Amino acid sequence: MRKCERVKKLLNRYGQTVFAETESGERSVNYKAFVQPVRYKNKMYLNAVESPIGTVSENYYLYVGPYDVQLTAINEPVSINTAIMRCTVERAECVFLDDEILYIWAILRRVIEDE
Repeated sequence: MRKCERVKKLLNRYGQTVFAETESGERSVNYKAFVQPVRYKNKMYLNAVESPIGTVSENYYLYVGPYDVQLTAINEPVSINTAIMRCTVERAECVFLDDEILYIWAILRRVIEDE
């Protein structure tokens, strides 16, 4: 089994259900990815909240997704949607091992809907 398929198997087992959507309305099928708050080790960041596990940003999230959902190949703004929030992709990169894409890494920013 290829390394990227092993990572995808872990994502499918432990990840949360998400879908990607472009600004023009194209939507991916549901898939599994990790979407977790960005945690900082020092207290130099503004707009963050202290928690028992460290300083947590209220707006930024780390995304680890499968190699075959190519966020880096889309030429328009993309959002990642979970069961409880929508986030815009601020930056996305392919993570390689040897010459193989292992997974997609991204920084997401939560979209706060106006009330």
